[in-house]
Parts: sequence; structure tokens; C-alpha cells
Amino acid sequence: MNGTTPPAETSAKIPAETGNGSREWRGVAAENQDELSEHVSFLLRSRSRRLLGELLRPYRRKIVLLVAIIVTCNVASLAIPYLVKVGIDAGIPPMVAGAGPGALVTVVSAILAAAVIQLVTRQIFLRMAGRIGQSILLELRRRVFRHFQRLSLSFHDDYTSGRVVSRLTSDIDAISEMLQSGFDDLVTAVLTLVGTAVLLLVLDVHLGVVALLPLPVLALFTNWFRRQSSIVYRRTRRPWPW
Repeated sequence: MNGTTPPAETSAKIPAETGNGSREWRGVAAENQDELSEHVSFLLRSRSRRLLGELLRPYRRKIVLLVAIIVTCNVASLAIPYLVKVGIDAGIPPMVAGAGPGALVTVVSAILAAAVIQLVTRQIFLRMAGRIGQSILLELRRRVFRHFQRLSLSFHDDYTSGRVVSRLTSDIDAISEMLQSGFDDLVTAVLTLVGTAVLLLVLDVHLGVVALLPLPVLALFTNWFRRQSSIVYRRTRRPWPW
């Protein structure tokens, strides 16, 4: 009314005229597209990262502690195969030679300690990550609900109630799954890959290089799968009929 520019948080309710004269709201106009342009993809990723950073900001110290815990858990997990190798090479020959089981007992004790550390750190991580994830989801649900409350009636005339409910339920559930298992799986996968590669190269450089040769091909297939799964997921989120 006074000619001022509306705030950015309510810009999604402003309809924009497209080339064919139809109305599209900024923020939801790309929902019906399977593949996004590079500019739109970059914009959505940057906005999502800003939102995620804002939601995680109150838990920065706990997240740093979580990273330390999961790193400890994975180091203990990767140490077990190496300790088995040490037990076979340095523990069994002395026993066979009659020197007693002292070295083997030491290695077995170290393996048990690593297993206990892995179990304890894993349980601590799951509890802390679950609490942080649920707190973030609660805040996200509140924000989405408040945002829908602020949108205009014309928006809700075009954007059906079923799609609104879907955003508040199934989409939030997808984020919940990511928070509960995605972070753990990502850190575990990276540490396992790096740790296994280092161990392979330490134990046998030539054999390690041969074993790691398929990694570039695997990275290409992973990137292809990520792109295709993103397209399929967006297609399933579109309102029927497709």
C-alpha cells in the first residue's frame, strides 16, 4: 500500500506473469520441472545451504563433538582389521615357537577394547544426533507452517491443500531421514574409503594402487546416479497427472 518492497520471506506469495500469461509464484515455479537449469540449481542449493546453516547454528558445539565421536568410532572400526593382521603376524608365531601367548593376548585385548569403543561411541552418536535432528525438524515444521499462514488466499487457490500437507509431512520426513542417517552414512563412508585406501597403500603399495584403480569410474557412476535420482525424485513430487 505504501509502495515499499515486501520482505524476502514473503516473496513466494507474489505471482509473476510467465511468457504464456500464466501465473507462477516465485519459490514454487520450478516444482513442475524435472530438470533444472544450472542457474536455478545453483540458486536452490545456495538457499538450502543457508537455511541448513541457520538451523544448525545453535548446535555448532554439539555438532563438532558429534564429528569427533563418529571419527573415533570409525577409527576404532578400521583398527580391528589391522589388529587382526598384527595378531596373525606377531602373535601366533611366538606361540608356535613356545614363547607363550602373551603377544596374542595383548592383540586380542586391543581388539576387544576397539570393539567396546566403537559400540559406546556409536550409541552416544545416535542419541545426540537424534536429539539434534528432532529439534531441527521441530523448528523447520514451525517455520513452514508459519510461512503457509502468511501466504495470500490466491496462492492457496492454486496450490492445493494436498500439496501443502505433503510439504509439511512427507517432505519433512525425507529431511528427517537425512538428519538421522545421512550425516552418519556420509562421514562413515568418507572415513571408511579414506582409511581403507591408506591401509591398502601402507600394507602393499602395488596391490593398493590396483585395488583403487576403479575409483574414478565409480565416482562417475555415482555422479550419474545422483543426477538421475534427483530427476526421478522431483518427478514423483509433482502433482498428478505427470
